[in-house]
Amino acid sequence: MKELEERQFSDHQAARKGLIDRAGEDFVDEILDDFLDSLGKLEFAEAYQKVLPPFAADEMLPYFEELQEKNAGVLDAIRRANLEERPEDWESGGRDRFISSLANHRSREIADHYLNKIGKIWRDRESSLKGMFPFSLPPVNIAKQTIFHRQAKVAAFRDLERTEVAAASALASTRLQIEQVSRSLIRLGHPRGLRLAFTFLGAIAIFGIVVPLIQIALGSNSLPPVGRWVYTGLFMASVVLFFAYLAWEMRRAWTQADSLAKNDSRPAAKPSD
Repeated sequence: MKELEERQFSDHQAARKGLIDRAGEDFVDEILDDFLDSLGKLEFAEAYQKVLPPFAADEMLPYFEELQEKNAGVLDAIRRANLEERPEDWESGGRDRFISSLANHRSREIADHYLNKIGKIWRDRESSLKGMFPFSLPPVNIAKQTIFHRQAKVAAFRDLERTEVAAASALASTRLQIEQVSRSLIRLGHPRGLRLAFTFLGAIAIFGIVVPLIQIALGSNSLPPVGRWVYTGLFMASVVLFFAYLAWEMRRAWTQADSLAKNDSRPAAKPSD
């Protein structure tokens, strides 16, 4: 049962991580234009207040810091490429090669934004970028995401949210099962009829065995023949009742043990999509 709880906890953590990752990516998408137009100088607090994502600021901060690192890497790559003047092969594949040399999609997206600015400067026939980039580049408006893309992002986030809720529900159900199993184990360890059974057995031993032995030892014959038969019958009935009671208690204990075994072997519930 402990392994089941651990699996459910792991599923819940994975679902929550996926939900936070999706929210972090959406957060970066929302602030990207403003961030790049400010040449990476946009403050996190301002960006967070502008978007107000569904998670706390400390959970979104790592995604903002990752964006800052990628932005710095792209700017460094542009400086090293010496783009003060348009390269001769720029339009015939040079631009594409530069972008494809970057490590990931987000870095290539950042580079595309800055290269559009540089291209505008070239088109305005400015002879040099020296001393101007990256501090005085003119802003260029980039087309916003379409409504369809935004709706798709919202739908994907809702799917992840449902997965996280399902995983949390499965974890809570597993913990409830563990609590029920723990109570059953306590009952198995302390059978509720144990004291009564031993009391019953002691009474049978005293009145059915000890008393007749004392009478025999003392030579007493206080009971008439009918009384002795009644006494013997009561003794035998008591023995039968004792063993019947013992069998019933053992069956109840076995039923609980079988229930525990079934719960322990039950497979982990999978979160719904």
